[in-house]
Amino acid sequence: MALEICVKAAVGAPNILGDCPFCQRVLLSLEEKKIPYKSHLINLGDKPQWFLEISPEGKVPVVKIDDKWVADSDVIVGILEEKNPEPPLATPPEFASVGSKIFPSFVKFLKSKNPNDGTEQALLEELKALDGHLKAHGPFIAGEKITAVDLSLAPKLYHLEVALGHFKNWTIPDNLTHVLNYIKTLGKNFIMLAVSCCSPVNLSRRQKLPRNMSLLDGSQRSMHELVPDYKILEPSHVMWWLSLLCREKKEVLSLLDCIIPPRFSICWKCYTTTWLSTVAWIPR
Repeated sequence: MALEICVKAAVGAPNILGDCPFCQRVLLSLEEKKIPYKSHLINLGDKPQWFLEISPEGKVPVVKIDDKWVADSDVIVGILEEKNPEPPLATPPEFASVGSKIFPSFVKFLKSKNPNDGTEQALLEELKALDGHLKAHGPFIAGEKITAVDLSLAPKLYHLEVALGHFKNWTIPDNLTHVLNYIKTLGKNFIMLAVSCCSPVNLSRRQKLPRNMSLLDGSQRSMHELVPDYKILEPSHVMWWLSLLCREKKEVLSLLDCIIPPRFSICWKCYTTTWLSTVAWIPR
């Protein structure tokens, strides 16, 4: 039987997954372990009464496990690992706290209105520490395989890049090559798609992806490599991941032709065209 999970809905788009990295962490864990689930998208600005009855504090994510609703992503991920040990995602204790200070440092910098208060430098120091760790232990935090700490950090890193790029015109410095490569690697593993006005769907199973795309290093990758079996994010996040993978703006539209079901292609192309015309192009 599929697990039930309540997650944040996008603001103004109740049928699309919202921008909660803690919800995304749990969803990624479910996907990685191939645990079937049914998601309930919750409008946190107008929480339904049934949701408040199972989550009195009104927080997400909450997952129904053994007929009991469980809150807190740390607790949920721990129970999932205990009940579904394969594939193992537990992070070795010595690596469990790697990158843990990046998100709070990002939030402080994002909220800061004083360019000299040290919040930018504090974030840079945390990213430099992650870069050094990945250089010594990568490609993932615990080595060759993805573990729970990667599934927790991945959503936070793209929130960092999207939010700071939008609000502060700030990007991770180019000299932090191991962090940037880590983000690209996670992007190839965890590109997740949201299609307007529909429930979560696995697009890579619905359409064949025959084309190859040129990456920034000149290599060719198949669509199946670039768009794995993961689910949904807000459209702006999808665009950001594609901007990392594509050489030019026009390649984003070509890629969308391959992965978006025909009945949604017009609205997605309208959204994408607007997005490409209003944001800075940031491929590396």
